[in-house]
This record gives sequence, C-alpha cells and structure tokens, in this order.
Amino acid sequence: MSAIRSIRSDIQQELTRLESSLVVLAKDSYLREQDLLQLTARDLGDDPVFGFMNNYALDEFFAADRFVQRSRACKALKDWSL
Repeated sequence: MSAIRSIRSDIQQELTRLESSLVVLAKDSYLREQDLLQLTARDLGDDPVFGFMNNYALDEFFAADRFVQRSRACKALKDWSL
C-alpha cells in the first residue's frame, strides 16, 4: 500500500508543477468512510466478506455536493486538457 501512496503522491506533485489553473482529483469527491459504510451496510450484514450481490451505480460512491463543485470548476475553464 505504501508504494501505491508514494506513486499517487508523485503523480499529484507532478500535476501541480504543470502550468494548470486547476487539478481535479477523483479521490476528493469520494464518499467519506462513514457514508460508504452506511451505503453498503444493507448488503454486507454482519460479515463484509460474505455480503450480498448489489446493484450500486458508480455515482453512488461520490459525494454529490463535492462532485458538483468540481464539475462546475471544470466547466468554468475556457481552455483545458487532460
């Protein structure tokens, strides 16, 4: 895990060195741990290893308010690239 964190940190540092007016990281819009646990509790029961099949959509794992805020910031840019 520490190697992955190190790589992420290196990538983030390099992104901020670019002449960018905005860097958006998906992780900044993820649900907080407590919200994620609450969302998935109905399917996990007492044993998270042997939970139940579910029909979650990807957008359920993002905090809507933070996602919308970052989306608006991106739309406000006149010239951008990925």
